[in-house]
Amino acid sequence: MILDEITAYHGSPIDFDKFDITFLGTGEGHQSHGLGLYFALDRKISKERYSTLHNKLGNYIFLGKTYSLDSVEGMILDLIYRKKNPKIKSAFKQLLSDKEWVKSHPNVVERIKKIISKIKGTTEDSYKIEKIKEKIKLKKGQLYTVEIPDTDYYFREDKSYNDQPRTIQYFLKKAGIKASDCNRPNKEISEKMYSAGIKGILYHGGTDGWCVVLFSDKDVKILNKEYDYKIEPVGTESNNSLKLYKDIELNEISKITAEELNDLPEKIQIKIVKKRPGKISDIRNPSEKVQMAAVKKHPQVIRFIHNPSEEVQLRVLSIHPTELRYIDNPTEKAQILAVKQWGGAIQLIDNPSEEVQMTAVKHKYAPELIKYIDNPTEKVQMEILDSVDPTAIRYIKKPTAKVQLAAVKMNPKLVDYINSKYLTKTAKNYAITHK
Repeated sequence: MILDEITAYHGSPIDFDKFDITFLGTGEGHQSHGLGLYFALDRKISKERYSTLHNKLGNYIFLGKTYSLDSVEGMILDLIYRKKNPKIKSAFKQLLSDKEWVKSHPNVVERIKKIISKIKGTTEDSYKIEKIKEKIKLKKGQLYTVEIPDTDYYFREDKSYNDQPRTIQYFLKKAGIKASDCNRPNKEISEKMYSAGIKGILYHGGTDGWCVVLFSDKDVKILNKEYDYKIEPVGTESNNSLKLYKDIELNEISKITAEELNDLPEKIQIKIVKKRPGKISDIRNPSEKVQMAAVKKHPQVIRFIHNPSEEVQLRVLSIHPTELRYIDNPTEKAQILAVKQWGGAIQLIDNPSEEVQMTAVKHKYAPELIKYIDNPTEKVQMEILDSVDPTAIRYIKKPTAKVQLAAVKMNPKLVDYINSKYLTKTAKNYAITHK
């Protein structure tokens, strides 16, 4: 089965190159909505979560040993690392002044003395923080941008069986699973759901927004990994005003900040998005060449581009017409292409032009598509009667008087397919007299 994909986000204090389901339960999350990998559909939510996790769970490395931020040693190292230039003793006094904190940490004085002795042994000027900071490394967190299956393939935690997507209803019925068992499922139910074809669970996490629990690591692909620190440029122009980033490696691209990326020349931005298409999200007003380079590598990053050019829209929609839903103000030409490629695209278009409507009614699935056009023009309505299927008039919410009369002249029985609320006397009388 070929699935459409969507972009999601995962914030973590841990650096890795692929998601691994075998590590479930070893992270910060509580698996409260089911057993699986958790992702947010809102980038901002995951960005905030990753920053929070970094502050909460970040680790310091000192003399080859790792200390968690919530440990006594980690808190001392954190105070030293973040202070600009005070004496070390003042950092320790700050900790010891909090009596409640001292009580909650056993052997705190001994542990402080032990870490002090290690710190003193690192430099001759043992009480100058700027010297000691050189020996301390802070492990940073990451924000992962990933590609996962479309939301049509998830069980909706907020919906009953009848309100689930049809694909999910089919999978549940096939596997003999009750919808009530799918809310916060145990491992056995999760495995049965996945075997049936359900990719995971979609739920609303309150302030976390819409989130997904993915049952398998095989269904997630990392598009981009964003770090919380800068890297030095590998080269500069003669005037030292632009960073060139020549021969930049993938791990270095992840470390480039949005501010740095926006200062780079077009040709370097192109090189970067070719290697990391997701980086297009950090460029405020990318040129058409930069946009095209990104979508050629990965079409679905178009959702990160504000007002993409028409050529870029056409490039993406020729491959993935469902991406129309993520394009701000798609051009008429782009709308027509999307509808030709996938008739269902008509339901994603507000107030489609007559030409776009006509494209939809000429589609092979036209009878079903007509109901998605709120106000088809009279010309389009006549096209439906003449070229599609006269009975499709039942899908036209408010057929014009001319169209109604044309329909009953074709077949008086078609009067039964016309919305009685808008049925004209002329059409009604014609149908009665010619039955």
